[in-house]
Order: sequence, then C-alpha cells, then structure tokens
Amino acid sequence: LGPKTDVRVLYSPTALYIGAVMHEPDMQHLVAQFDQHDLGIYSDDCLELIIDLTGRPGLYYHIVVNALCSIYDAKDGNKSWNGEGFLAKSSRHEDKWIVELKLPYAAFDNAAAPEPGEFWAIRFARERHHNQDCVSIPMIQPMSSLSARQFLGKLVFDPISEGDIEISCPVSTFDMGMNSVPVE
Repeated sequence: LGPKTDVRVLYSPTALYIGAVMHEPDMQHLVAQFDQHDLGIYSDDCLELIIDLTGRPGLYYHIVVNALCSIYDAKDGNKSWNGEGFLAKSSRHEDKWIVELKLPYAAFDNAAAPEPGEFWAIRFARERHHNQDCVSIPMIQPMSSLSARQFLGKLVFDPISEGDIEISCPVSTFDMGMNSVPVE
C-alpha cells in the first residue's frame, strides 16, 4: 500500500488539531510544487481531509495540505470557500515529512464546538505523486469520490478532562514539529 502514515487528532473548546507524520523512504523525490492557497495542491504529495459535520449528503469540507504548508480548502467542491483561521505548519526530515493543522470550529460556517459524545464523519487520505502511479492511502474504488459517505469514518469527541492537566516536554527530547508529550 505504501509507506506508513501516522495521524493524531486533539480538540479544544475552540479548534480541532491534527498532526500527521508521512513516513517517506524517497524524500528526494517528494512532490511539493504548489505554494499558494487553493492551487492544485492535491496534485502534490499531500494529506487530504474530508469532513462532514452534518451527515447530510453533499455537505462536506475538503482540506488539503502539502509539504510546503500550502492549503487547498473547499466546501461542497467550491474552492471559493475559505477556512478562515486555518493554520498549518510543516517540516521535512530525512525519512518523513510532518504536517500540523489547527482548524477552528468557527471556520466551518460558525459551527459550535462539538459536545462530548458527538461525532463528525471524516476521511484522512495521503496522496503520493512522485512515481508513475498516484496512490491514495487508503485506496478507494475507481470512479469513486473521496467524499463518498461509505469512505468516511467517525471522529468521536470524547469528553475533555476536567481539572488541572500538566504537560511537560524535556528540552532534550524536543524535536521541532514532532513531540511525544506525557500528560499527567
């Protein structure tokens, strides 16, 4: 199927946070050409998200980010919609590239913060274009759309812990763009 991709999702009362590590054994051939908003970023090696907040057919958000930190965003296939406040960071390493996203709920047509137990339908897909064949991971059926409901999974919003949370990250293990942080 292709190299491993790790995705982590966190949420706060104001935004969804996504971190993805795209392991890549062939970094010298990574395709990252588009450096401006809403260009054909999906033609680069990229991470794509399809998000459906309502469960109604035809209402979805499409977000794509490449290794240059460029974002393509569309609502129902209309790229004139812009996710106001979306933030992206990326970094390249010897054998992987990393993307971190902040997606404020307000950008999704002023959607309220999800309540504990609510869910969104979502799809994460990684596109690799640096060889002859484009690979979408996970694979979809030929002639199918990334936004087809049968390809969307459930992102369940578990309750946020109450009380004090301490986060520590020792300087000796800090790696820009990718950190494992113990929460106590």
